[in-house]
Amino acid sequence: MAKLMLMSRKPKEDLISPRSAGTSGTTSRKRRARMKISRSSQSGWRTKLHPFFIRMIEGYKKIAQLSASSSAKDRQAAQRLIRETPPDLIKEARPIRRKLQRAGGFAVASLGLTHLPPGSTISLGHFMLAWLCWHRTGIPLPQLVKQDEEGNWEASKKLHRVIGDYQKWRYGKLRPDDLRFKSNRDHNIIIMAGLDLGLTKLTENDLAEFFDALCPCGKEHSPENLKKARSRVIKLLAKLGQ
Repeated sequence: MAKLMLMSRKPKEDLISPRSAGTSGTTSRKRRARMKISRSSQSGWRTKLHPFFIRMIEGYKKIAQLSASSSAKDRQAAQRLIRETPPDLIKEARPIRRKLQRAGGFAVASLGLTHLPPGSTISLGHFMLAWLCWHRTGIPLPQLVKQDEEGNWEASKKLHRVIGDYQKWRYGKLRPDDLRFKSNRDHNIIIMAGLDLGLTKLTENDLAEFFDALCPCGKEHSPENLKKARSRVIKLLAKLGQ
């Protein structure tokens, strides 16, 4: 699950609060300001989330920051953290193994890999094509291919764009980190990982406080947009039967 989470990097503007854009702090249109929260309640989201999930996202943020560093030493440290899960974290995960398996199931379903038996492996190319398809369209690759085969023109156009991205990646003309999608990849992945670990209990402002503290993008977030993003991810997973 952690390795799947670490496939995306660049933050997107659609879930970022306008207050964090630019240097002037002004925007061309008005938005509802975040409700002021007292100092004593600013960490209320921590009591609603499973401690393991908080630790997992803290680790995700650290790895993301190290991976984005210009220092080769930092990037190597990030790879070590990906490979070497702390023993105490593994022990902490055992009691909630079923919930973590379901979160992993979300990721597998989004990539259209539910037909594979446990322990199966796929090529990097297969993974990238499925990953690009899900993040580009919100539709698992097998479903999009089926829609195209059934004569769905819109599906055909989407599939063509996905394959175009894949071919550019294959020939070294495109880095996945440089792609821009309609929704924020990091946000979607974090939401998907936390649905069974307390994230559905968070209010709009809880969500914003949580993402402000632990999201790798390091920017201020919009409560309204994060609530919409959570609803969107839940609806997408419902379509997958998850």
